[in-house]
Amino acid sequence: MKTAKRFLLITYFLVISGTLFSQEKLDLLILNKNYEEAITLIEEQIIQNPSAQLYFKKGLVFNGFQNYQEAVNAFSEALKLEPENPEILLEMAESLAVLGNFQDATSYFQKAIKLQPENLSFAAKLGRNYISLKEYKRAYKCFEAIYEIDSMNVYWNKQLAYSAFRIGKKNEAKILYEKVLDQNPRDYSSYFNLMRIYDKEKEAGKIMQLIETGLNNFPGDAEFYGERAKYFLI
Repeated sequence: MKTAKRFLLITYFLVISGTLFSQEKLDLLILNKNYEEAITLIEEQIIQNPSAQLYFKKGLVFNGFQNYQEAVNAFSEALKLEPENPEILLEMAESLAVLGNFQDATSYFQKAIKLQPENLSFAAKLGRNYISLKEYKRAYKCFEAIYEIDSMNVYWNKQLAYSAFRIGKKNEAKILYEKVLDQNPRDYSSYFNLMRIYDKEKEAGKIMQLIETGLNNFPGDAEFYGERAKYFLI
């Protein structure tokens, strides 16, 4: 009896050790972007013991291939096994968004946020998805809530500035774009977005100052020279 128990215990530990080794090997393959070998190993393991994590990793590998439709299929299988996993929900949403399926992506972003409401990056990704859908009021609400918690993230501030401008909050957008450029003077597009706001408010002096700042950061840039020439003629 003792011998049988010992045999079962040894067998159990061998199986566990083998599984852990396979997972470590798989993670290493994905990390090193050896996707072909990773897919082969994943398929072998799914046949033996399908799990949400294996389907999730399969989705990540297909993302690495930029085969986003197959990634969506893999994440769908993962969610059948773990429907409340925020990490899988987020990857599903992002893959759908890359495919241009922003409508379906929205619900997955929302589910992920419901599970991890403190995760600001989840909320920001939902906000970006709303911008892609041109639902600017919803995007503004997302980034406004984020700003109340973290007002120093340059990327999120830029999204809030854009959303504010699109819903007619031009003064707020102006202040935010000024803050963005103060923090990141190499943000090329924000110069032109802020320039449009100054133009609407007839602030010619600020426009010229902004153009000169832009040329200091992007010497010889034709777009800035074109804007300077236009305002010299006005």
